Amino acid sequence: EETTEQQPLSSPITKRFERLRKRLLPLYSEAVPTELEETSNSTHPLFNTQSPQFQALNWLSNIDKSQITEEDPHIVQRYALTVLYFATGGPPVDHNTDFSLKRRGGPWRNPTN
Repeated sequence: EETTEQQPLSSPITKRFERLRKRLLPLYSEAVPTELEETSNSTHPLFNTQSPQFQALNWLSNIDKSQITEEDPHIVQRYALTVLYFATGGPPVDHNTDFSLKRRGGPWRNPTN
């Protein structure tokens, strides 16, 4: 039976996710949690699954069509804009939106269009 209810992410932690997270970790002063602490209760924004930072990292790693890499000089800028989007309650992002920096640095389209 098919359901339309949105299911929680089973595990967004892919190799790509880990590479991007490793690149973004120096932006934060919080201690990286141990394996036992790596839950949604973690206080570190890149490990707390409920944080806008984690949601942005998940989007960049697993949904964004641009497939930005950790070596891209615009990764921090793109990540910051994506965090802002999730922190301000933007609607759910899916594969049909164009939440991207097509021309590196802007302008970028409204994700709800």
